[in-house]
Amino acid sequence: MPPTPARRLIATVGRLNGLVGEIASELDIACLDLHATFADHYARNQQRFEFAYDWHWNVLGNRLVGEAIARVLLRDLGPYPGSPLRGAEAALPPRG
Repeated sequence: MPPTPARRLIATVGRLNGLVGEIASELDIACLDLHATFADHYARNQQRFEFAYDWHWNVLGNRLVGEAIARVLLRDLGPYPGSPLRGAEAALPPRG
């Protein structure tokens, strides 16, 4: 049975994300692939993170992206002693 258009699109997006990640790595540029963030949340909650009429993120999508970025910044930059960010990661909701 041939793949559905949705499956082909998901596969294409995955390949494009991989290509962008490889190029970013070669150029020593940080790259945050959000595919797993969105896929995991959708698998658990069946909630859409984009508007029905286009692919822009809705409020949920923006929240997921903000939380993912915050986790990376807190992990990679880490709060320094006396930083107002100390303990901030504990304030983030669980992933997904």
